[in-house]
Amino acid sequence: MIKTTHKSFVVIFAASLFCYSLDSFTVQAAELSNPAKPMSAQLVSLQVNITDIDSAEGDILIGVFNSAENYASDTPIAEKIIQAKTGTVSTQFETLSAGTYAIKVLHDEDGDEEIDLSIIGAPSEDYGFSQNARDPFSQPEWEEAKFELTASGYSATIEVK
Repeated sequence: MIKTTHKSFVVIFAASLFCYSLDSFTVQAAELSNPAKPMSAQLVSLQVNITDIDSAEGDILIGVFNSAENYASDTPIAEKIIQAKTGTVSTQFETLSAGTYAIKVLHDEDGDEEIDLSIIGAPSEDYGFSQNARDPFSQPEWEEAKFELTASGYSATIEVK
């Protein structure tokens, strides 16, 4: 997604997230009916607020990453594309489990689903990262952008510039 090379923003979803066998459904139903037994994969809410959008042109691309490897290889586990508007846009991800994540955001003003670079190789479209992490020469490291999504949820505010 947000890299110093021209890489397409690719939508990747695992089919296994949407296909459950009858056995799996039965186990999940049993877990729901037994409140004493904790659920193993409770889904929690991640609220993402993108601020300082200076143009309503194009789209806002949001990628959520669950490991340093996925973050470095630009392989999000969840992503959204929402229409840009001046000021602030917000969205929620409801299909995540508690854990460690990082977010990358691109204001794709020309709609090509790639970050545009200037003649010297600097990004010419606005972008941002969770924790508002910044590195003047490349994307910030995973350690700078990561955060903990807990069972009570998380709200991230990311400034694009």
